[in-house]
Amino acid sequence: MAFSRYALLIPLFACLSFTGCSRSPKEQLAYQHAEEQYQINQRRAEHLGERAQDPEPARDESVGPTPVRQ
Repeated sequence: MAFSRYALLIPLFACLSFTGCSRSPKEQLAYQHAEEQYQINQRRAEHLGERAQDPEPARDESVGPTPVRQ
């Protein structure tokens, strides 16, 4: 009796090892989102690193001086 239980587990483990475990659609979407966010963060970090090395920081011309109320 015990032999038959273990005999059924061997093909089951063999099947799982050949097919592997896959992610659910939600897990795939979350993984894809995390990968895209990682790429965005890498580009942003490179951009900020380049700006930190510039001798003169770029001035944002769209923002003018703050008017003083009297």
